[in-house]
Amino acid sequence: MRSERLLVSMKHYIGDAVMTEPMLTAVEQTFARVEIHAGGLVPEVLWIPGTPRKFLTAAKPKKPWEIVEQARALRSRSYDVAILVNRSFRSAFTARLAGIKTRIGHNTEGRGALLTRAVGYDPSRFEVLSLLELSVEAGAKLPERMPTLNVTAEERTRGAELAQGAAVGIQPGARWPGKQLPVDISIDLTRRLIANGETVALLGGPEEAEAVGQVISAVGLGTVSLVGKSSLRESLGVLSCMKAMVGSDTGLMHLAAGVGCPTVTVFGPTSHTKWGHAYSPHRVLAAPDGDMSKVLACDVMNALQEVLESK
Repeated sequence: MRSERLLVSMKHYIGDAVMTEPMLTAVEQTFARVEIHAGGLVPEVLWIPGTPRKFLTAAKPKKPWEIVEQARALRSRSYDVAILVNRSFRSAFTARLAGIKTRIGHNTEGRGALLTRAVGYDPSRFEVLSLLELSVEAGAKLPERMPTLNVTAEERTRGAELAQGAAVGIQPGARWPGKQLPVDISIDLTRRLIANGETVALLGGPEEAEAVGQVISAVGLGTVSLVGKSSLRESLGVLSCMKAMVGSDTGLMHLAAGVGCPTVTVFGPTSHTKWGHAYSPHRVLAAPDGDMSKVLACDVMNALQEVLESK
């Protein structure tokens, strides 16, 4: 176990947090002292019960003096090594100001001169593998594996209660409209699943209530709406109880893959090779020309049927 003090600087997004999990595990098995600099819901996503995983939460600095203040705070913690999962120029600049001797990151946003070990970034390579390259550069060795999130027995029990018997989930909405699965496809899938005897859980954040409402209005009975009714940890419990989950490139779908729920994820404007969980038991579909309006319901249903029949 190496004695150096390691900082992992991360983005604040849920999907990025899921992709980082294998790399974090690798460095935690290599370095005696690892601290994770991340905000938002990332600490909840990556929480492990009964372990001392250390998070430093801070708002994203927006002004020059805030960057200097953050660098000063990091300097006071005397890190020896930084892995900059966050690919921004700002993150590398902050680590340099903080006086961290070894700074490892992808050579993006023209920040190569600020890194002591710059790693090439392939925008088409699965993000999990790209991040594992950083841990290898730091001296960590761990066989390649896919993201695994922790869910407690209590969370699974609570998730089953919230699901109310639903075993297949659909996320009709998305925070970014361009990523959203067309509502008519969500309606069609829900109707077919109900006809096959399934109760369907409709999941998503509060901002997706309109899309979920359209599905419920069109379908009627046979659905359980969980929009805005569960915390992140409760959502993990719900997802861990599902036979399958259907949606687009969202944080929720990454969470589903992380807890081992088989997923069918449809990609539009974002790269399916970079962000798609293209390994069993998951299925990844790419919208023609990156346009979600060109997705066919039959293609999504066929992929979902393959997932359900493989259970």
